[in-house]
Amino acid sequence: MHVNNQTLTDPCVCISTRKAANSLTNLYDEALAKSGIKVTQYSLLKKIYGASEITINELSKLTKLNRTTLTRNLAILESGELIELISDPEDLRRSVVRLTKFGERALKKAQTSWEDVQKKAKKVLGKDLEFYIELNKKLSELSHSNG
Repeated sequence: MHVNNQTLTDPCVCISTRKAANSLTNLYDEALAKSGIKVTQYSLLKKIYGASEITINELSKLTKLNRTTLTRNLAILESGELIELISDPEDLRRSVVRLTKFGERALKKAQTSWEDVQKKAKKVLGKDLEFYIELNKKLSELSHSNG
């Protein structure tokens, strides 16, 4: 078997991108730590707050998370009493997601920290921010065209 040495030393695009995403996630999680929520939870709470009431299917489409991943994340938020899941009286198969008062307070508490770390990340990325936004779009298209 012949192994291409170039392939062995070529940095993996996937791993490099994952490392960058993990570094950014850690930065945001550290900034939000005092509020008791992680950036992924903050993002979901923000989407739910913006919609007021939203079904799980609608939230799945909005966040581009599959239902299994979303349901797992919602269970964590529900156990923390940040959201409530309410069965639709007209269609019991359908659940509506809504922030609790505690969830609204947690979101508000985290907002200033999120805004501060967002400014910091934008400052560090500078003009490269547009590149990363475009990269995200391209990678999303790539993953959807590969299925």
